[in-house]
Amino acid sequence: MNPRSIILVVVALVVAGLAAFLARGFISANQPQQAAQTAPVGPKILVASINLPIGHIVEAKDLRWQSWPDSNVGDNYMREGSTTVQKVVGYVVRHSITVGEPITRVRIVAPSERGFVAAALGPGMRAITIPINRSSGLAGLLFPGDRVDVLLTHTVTDDNGIVRQVGETVFQNIRILAIDARTDDLTNKPVAGKTATLEVTPKMAEKVAVVQRLGTLSLVLRSLTRPDGVEIASMERDESMPISGAQTYTFDAEVSALSPPLDLGDSKQLVIVSKGNQSQLIEFKRKEQ
Repeated sequence: MNPRSIILVVVALVVAGLAAFLARGFISANQPQQAAQTAPVGPKILVASINLPIGHIVEAKDLRWQSWPDSNVGDNYMREGSTTVQKVVGYVVRHSITVGEPITRVRIVAPSERGFVAAALGPGMRAITIPINRSSGLAGLLFPGDRVDVLLTHTVTDDNGIVRQVGETVFQNIRILAIDARTDDLTNKPVAGKTATLEVTPKMAEKVAVVQRLGTLSLVLRSLTRPDGVEIASMERDESMPISGAQTYTFDAEVSALSPPLDLGDSKQLVIVSKGNQSQLIEFKRKEQ
């Protein structure tokens, strides 16, 4: 190869290297600009921070504000400044919303709107209302979305013929849909209601109708947190199981020393003798047959 050819090759390599260097610098200089152009520039709209299934009652932690391209903001999107997160709390999801998806009025139902309770019900579930008072309804401290156990207090006759008072847990982990006609908790003020609407399975609805005739019902508020491995809703269990899966109950003799003991046996007989305002329990041995 002659000297002239060598010089031409060297020059070509230098020019190629210089061109590569300039191209690399141009790309690096334009990357921030391109990134700035891809970032959404526009108003902040309300979006879901988690996946919201059908029937979910919206809470503040389920929502967040996110910048959105102005050209893609729909008329039914909720913009920051025109509404607040708190105004949407208590609504129920009519159509499922995925994380990051805009919240629109088409996908949620307000507590005052027709069909709210029907939208709040899970698939295959039913709504039934029971009477409550200030005592059985926790003095107005219950709100829609809370979960409760239902206790029944009634009288039974034991094997010894003694009429006893007994309290038993008949339902566990039931979701409250409404208190009276109130289906939201926006006021955050305790209101002692007269009725509570519960979410139950069809079979459990039949059982609720029966237990109301047996005695007095009371609601027991459950914690929002739960141990790992515990069923979220006992209503998901097989409906052929007893009304209370845990069979939890308490007799009067377990809480009062004046009530006849439970383990009397067949060799004893009790007689209650009343004198004025005083009563005395006398125990006799049964005669052998």
